[in-house]
Amino acid sequence: MIEDSVGRRSVLRNAGMAAGGVALGGVALASPASAGDSGGVGHLSGSWRVQVHNDDGSETVSVLSFAAGQVCVVHDISPAGPPFTGAWRPGRRGSFRATVLTGFPGDDGPGSSGPVIELRLAGAARHGRLSGSFTFTVTDPAGNEVGTGSGTFDGERIEA
Repeated sequence: MIEDSVGRRSVLRNAGMAAGGVALGGVALASPASAGDSGGVGHLSGSWRVQVHNDDGSETVSVLSFAAGQVCVVHDISPAGPPFTGAWRPGRRGSFRATVLTGFPGDDGPGSSGPVIELRLAGAARHGRLSGSFTFTVTDPAGNEVGTGSGTFDGERIEA
């Protein structure tokens, strides 16, 4: 049952990003980075289109967004998937760490509990490019681990 839900949504194949993970266009509320930014928080703020390279060999495209208040959103766009939402924190020299989650309905349809995916990202923005790695864990409604995966991502800023 859980395997059917997970398989149906291609969670293990596409959970990466949302890159990764990574975002809804209106979520990027933080101020844009300036050309002279020294690599701080403003250097990451906004949305990035990323190519996701899952360790199982599959490839996806996601939008990864960093917003004010340390909000991070990852949204898979090709193939399309549900948004992951969570938090991020900046590191030194344009680096970051983020944890985002998404859930799926259970086998009994909307309103029933289903699998949850926790996606952990680590990366950096350097020379106008964003890159990093990720791991994810899929748990059933009881909190039991039912799957894991990992991969890498790389991409560029989305300009308004």
